[in-house]
Amino acid sequence: NIMLDHERDAGKAVFLISLELDEVLSVSDTIAVLYGGSILGTFRQDQADEKTIGLLMAGGKRHAVNS
Repeated sequence: NIMLDHERDAGKAVFLISLELDEVLSVSDTIAVLYGGSILGTFRQDQADEKTIGLLMAGGKRHAVNS
C-alpha cells in the first residue's frame, strides 16, 4: 500500500481491481462497481458499505446510484 499511498498523495489517479472489500474501502477515495461491462454504482468512500458493494459485485441492483 505504500506505493498506492504515494501515488494518491501525489494527486495521481490509481485504478485498483480487487475482490477484497476491506482493501478497497481502506485505500479508495471513490469506488466504482463494475459488472458485465457496466458500472452499477459509484460511491465516495464515506458512503460505501460492504453489503451494498458486495450486492453490486454479484450483479445485484440498487434503487439509486450515488455519484
